[in-house]
Amino acid sequence: MKRVLMTDHSILSSTENRCLNCGNDSPCSCTEPMPAAEVYARHRERQAAAAGQRYEPHCDCTNGHVQMMSDPSGRWLLADDSPSSIVQQMPEGANTPRAWLDVLAERRRQISDEGWTPKHDDAHDECEMAFAAAVYALESAWPSDWQDRQRQDAIRDLWPWQAKWHKSTTQRRDLVKAGALILAEIERLDRADKQEGQAHG
Repeated sequence: MKRVLMTDHSILSSTENRCLNCGNDSPCSCTEPMPAAEVYARHRERQAAAAGQRYEPHCDCTNGHVQMMSDPSGRWLLADDSPSSIVQQMPEGANTPRAWLDVLAERRRQISDEGWTPKHDDAHDECEMAFAAAVYALESAWPSDWQDRQRQDAIRDLWPWQAKWHKSTTQRRDLVKAGALILAEIERLDRADKQEGQAHG
């Protein structure tokens, strides 16, 4: 099923006049992408409604976003700790690609588990998150070349924080972290622009 990414965060099906992010008819009121668990919950609700049934996930919400939920089968889904477990249960083509959802879930994990809140991120106003994202992206490109001293030195020079915060793992996981950090940096820039506009307004 072909999807069209809108200028906001709604995602439309070419055959249905419905946003695949929130599930509402278009035009919808999406202002940000939803975490993976919430997308999954909305999808299950729509499935149940189409079958004349009712779906009531258990929710533990933070700021309006589903953090933990279970479906009637008793399976528990942790939105931030295991995003792939949620995505794997989604029917093919039902929602956004797994890569998108994993990056969004990682961004939520950084906020909830690491404490990298918007206030925390705003203090890093010298492109630190962009540099950290660059390090993870570079590592994913060179997963087995650590004998190359020049590359080691280049990445060490780019890393903006203490070495203990550098947690490279697998190629894909490093790219997910890079994507989430890029989102965090873009969000920080947007907040800074908004505050500057208000100051001059």
